[in-house]
Amino acid sequence: VARAVTWAIAEAGLRCPQDVSLAMLGEYVVQPEGEPVPSGFAVPRREMGWAAVDLMIDLLAGTPVPAERRQSLMPCAFVAGETTGPRTH
Repeated sequence: VARAVTWAIAEAGLRCPQDVSLAMLGEYVVQPEGEPVPSGFAVPRREMGWAAVDLMIDLLAGTPVPAERRQSLMPCAFVAGETTGPRTH
């Protein structure tokens, strides 16, 4: 998808990051071959899945689940790349 987006930006006559900033979300933010390293956030999808399954098992088993465990925040590590530019206005 990243390559298709960067190609579409180029086909529109725009440059990344000079004209358009691009940030990706994913478990792994990787550089498509021949493309700039994308900026983005590494979303911990595997850990989110494990937490969801653990919660579902407890709920199905009738185990009391405290309210604070029914919703949780997980850190998304910032990946400094080459596809975001400075804010200009």
